[in-house]
Formats: sequence, structure tokens, C-alpha cells
Amino acid sequence: MPAILAALLAFAPLPSRLPLAGECASATPLAAGLEPPEDLIDPATFTITCDAIAVPSSQVAHLLAVNAWSDGAALHIETLESAPITDLGNGSRGQWLQGAAIGFGVGVAAALVLR
Repeated sequence: MPAILAALLAFAPLPSRLPLAGECASATPLAAGLEPPEDLIDPATFTITCDAIAVPSSQVAHLLAVNAWSDGAALHIETLESAPITDLGNGSRGQWLQGAAIGFGVGVAAALVLR
């Protein structure tokens, strides 16, 4: 399953960003107590000249941190997939397989007894 997900993510193109009519041309920082940049305000009417959303700085920082974390998680998945399985009896993968086999066996035995 992780191999399929990693393959899909590796070959999936990034979604394109299509500019919308009336939106601001670029990201513009806004700071409390300061006037907004002149290209955002129509001086004749004192209204905003383009569409935008003011996103709190902490939310942008969180989204960037999540993006960086997802890059690290994808790298970790690729590393796990490329690691050879040499001995199933002496590693965490082997322990999981042994645990699953024991759980399956106990489940079958219980089903036979409770039948």
C-alpha cells in the first residue's frame, strides 16, 4: 500500500494555479498599524482594488511546516521501501509478522471452539 501511494505521489503533477479575474497579482504582507500598500487601494474611492484573503501569519507558518513534514514523511516511506528484508525473525517487521500469525491462529482456534 505505501508503495502504491509513493508511486502515485511521485508521478502526480502539481495542480496548476489559474489566476482568477480581479484577484491581486501577488501576495502582499499586511501589518497591524501600517497602511496597506498603494497598489491595493484605489486613491479616489479608498476601496480595495483586487480580491484577496488575509491569512494569519501563524496559519501560513503551520501550512509550511505541514508541507515540510509531508516531504520528510514521503522520504521516510521511500527509505523503508528500499530497505531489503534480510531476516524476518530478527527485526521489527519479523515481529509484526509473527504477531499477526499468532493472532490469526488464536482467532481461528477461537472460532473453532465457539462454533
